Amino acid sequence: TDYLNSTLGFNAEERKRPCAPKELGADTDTVDVPIIGEDGNIVGYKRILATPKPNGGNFQSGPARVAAPVASPAPGKYSGTQTVKLTCDTEGADIYYTDDGSEPTSKSTKFSTSIEVDASKTIRAIAIKSGMVPSAVTTLDYTIGK
Repeated sequence: TDYLNSTLGFNAEERKRPCAPKELGADTDTVDVPIIGEDGNIVGYKRILATPKPNGGNFQSGPARVAAPVASPAPGKYSGTQTVKLTCDTEGADIYYTDDGSEPTSKSTKFSTSIEVDASKTIRAIAIKSGMVPSAVTTLDYTIGK
């Protein structure tokens, strides 16, 4: 009892649960757990999954990241013109690209239907969605010719 009173600050009238969840998520798959600052006060909450997933995704700090753009056909060597389509697994994300090898931004060309690659070039693409961290830049090298 002395240890609980002196070290942990517990007393008979007060009940503390330093690891108690804030609340269960509406779908009961998530739980909000308090984040305790160095001074012992709650500084925020972290939403975690109630049931751990075997391949991660159990904890996330900050906003989610947009999935990186994927190209079809895949980058590589081709004998003739290729019609390249860019896709992103994050619903609602916009894809921006450059075809001169420079770093793409939200001010670059916005992808809409396809990119005709009739000469060797490097396409770099990024996916962006409001409220999320932009994707990693995807670099696609196409070699056209012999």
